[in-house]
Amino acid sequence: MVNWVLLAFALLWSRPATAQVEVSLQPWPGTARAALTITFDDAYPSQAAVAMPLLEARGFRGTFYLIVDRLFQRGKYQDLPSAPLADWQAGFRRGHEVGSHTWTHVGLDTVSTQRMQEELRAAKEALEGLFPGAPVTSLAYPFSEADEAVMQEAARYYLTGRLGPSPAGEPPYNDPATAALMGLKAFFLCTGEDPQLWNEAADRTLQGGGWLVEALHPIDEEGYCRVREEDFAAHLDYLAGLGGQLWVAPVGQVAARLLHWRAAQLHSAVLADGRVQLHLTEPASEDWQVTLSAAGNWKVIDGDGRLLPLSAAGGALGFEWPAGQASATLESAGITAISASNWGQIKEFFLVRTP
Repeated sequence: MVNWVLLAFALLWSRPATAQVEVSLQPWPGTARAALTITFDDAYPSQAAVAMPLLEARGFRGTFYLIVDRLFQRGKYQDLPSAPLADWQAGFRRGHEVGSHTWTHVGLDTVSTQRMQEELRAAKEALEGLFPGAPVTSLAYPFSEADEAVMQEAARYYLTGRLGPSPAGEPPYNDPATAALMGLKAFFLCTGEDPQLWNEAADRTLQGGGWLVEALHPIDEEGYCRVREEDFAAHLDYLAGLGGQLWVAPVGQVAARLLHWRAAQLHSAVLADGRVQLHLTEPASEDWQVTLSAAGNWKVIDGDGRLLPLSAAGGALGFEWPAGQASATLESAGITAISASNWGQIKEFFLVRTP
């Protein structure tokens, strides 16, 4: 006769178990675990002549915060040259981002409201006229300072505003989930400090999954907080050596992606048959990485029935969410139902007949 205890065990074993699954949508593209942006202030000639080629040689692009008056050597900058406008425009066409450092580089919280508004608006309009093809959405506050009124006004014209370094004891990077985009923290690179500190800040950012915004000024020329070319080049080599772990991109690109990521929500629901349905509130228009923590062996199937490859991702599993897809399904990679094909296995291994 049939041993019904073992048969019952076999039936329970073959049913899909209720899944204990945790899924999360990662903010960074590909295999990146963090983001880093390299920014430059004040439109120094060395930034176009030295920094741009160094960045491009490693596949990077930066954000250059330009002062309109300095571009044309007006006002207090009449004796402080910038690179020729054509050089900035050529760099822009090669993929570098142009940001605003206002019209005259005046402290925005030290002037009248009308003057502050003019500095923000006029600089944006002038730069967009000089660099047609993309809106100027990134701002660096002069002297890295801005009060709440300045930030609120700046938000009328820009997507991001960059301040100074984080307070002592806080991480140097910005939290992708909570950072105020109009009050981004910066990490300043200056000569006189050990360049190894720059690499360590990148390492901390990787560990924390954050966004590090580096801020530089001149390279091997007179000016505030200058750095040596050889130190900066060595730092770029270090960043390049991190490979796909660190996404290096201009401010505007990172901010736009974060806004999309913050708006997207990934929901999961366990179905009656034990499968897990995943739903993305905004179908992906770019590549998103999903991390998956679940007991057992699983496979991922997209909305068109295609099997998606899984890979190791920081102690969990990861897969790339297909662009344009709103849903995907997790299924057990083992036996999930009794069928004619697996009934023989159940009978062979779990049914015990007694005389």
